[in-house]
Amino acid sequence: MEIPFGSRAPNKKEFAQLKQLGFDPDKITFRGRYYFLEIPSDPRIQVNELFPAFDRREIHVQLNGFEVISINQKTAIYDSWVFCNLNKKNIEQALLCKEFIPEKKQELTEYQKRLNGCLRSLEIIIFEDGAQRGYANTIGDHLQQLIKLSEENPNEHNKLIAHNKNYTQLYEMFPHWVDQYELQKKYSAMEVNPLTVASTGHYDGTLQQCRPM
Repeated sequence: MEIPFGSRAPNKKEFAQLKQLGFDPDKITFRGRYYFLEIPSDPRIQVNELFPAFDRREIHVQLNGFEVISINQKTAIYDSWVFCNLNKKNIEQALLCKEFIPEKKQELTEYQKRLNGCLRSLEIIIFEDGAQRGYANTIGDHLQQLIKLSEENPNEHNKLIAHNKNYTQLYEMFPHWVDQYELQKKYSAMEVNPLTVASTGHYDGTLQQCRPM
């Protein structure tokens, strides 16, 4: 796995810290707009990747249970950047700590990933700032996909809905994933600008093809 470092290469101090963590300087590559680091094959290292919004990505790298690297990335084509922070104190503590291998988290099935991804996208539009940022016109597409996913595996679908308060509320707002209350019209009216661009950039900072809403 590769993680973005930023638009510049690591400096001398950062190189030294990365080497302490087991990163190979020869495997630092430049692609698109950013430099990338390859995660070492070390069972003590754990990587968690989060997507708090359509155009936001967070990566947290832990060694021996200490968060040693945190990365915030924005991929919006009008405002893209990467911020990588090496936590000096945590690096020192992680290297002094008695080695242990973290428990491997239960991996989601391919179906669960698709279902959770679609639900999360709808959640951002309805409960966060997705509608104001111009994504409300994608509600219908998400609902069509959710109908297919609910038919593909009803048990897994119902289980995931039941264990998440927001997902349960979404299902109440869109019964059987049908927009019978015409909520897409309501949320589309919340868009800030009709020319908002419905696209994000690639993780290397280059642009995807975009279209105006």
